[in-house]
Amino acid sequence: MATPTDYYQLDNNSSTKAIESILVNILSLYPDVIKIIKSTVPVGYREKVKEKFITSNIIFSKNL
Repeated sequence: MATPTDYYQLDNNSSTKAIESILVNILSLYPDVIKIIKSTVPVGYREKVKEKFITSNIIFSKNL
């Protein structure tokens, strides 16, 4: 999935609400499919969502 993430310069953080909303929808329809995040996210985010959504099928592909 590739979705915009709002970046907040004031606190050097990104909003990941759009990603998590998409994850909820994908997991409800296709719980076993591999999800690939292709968006700017904070360090450690993939591990955080894997724990939050109790799944190991989440991969992060960083932008080059």
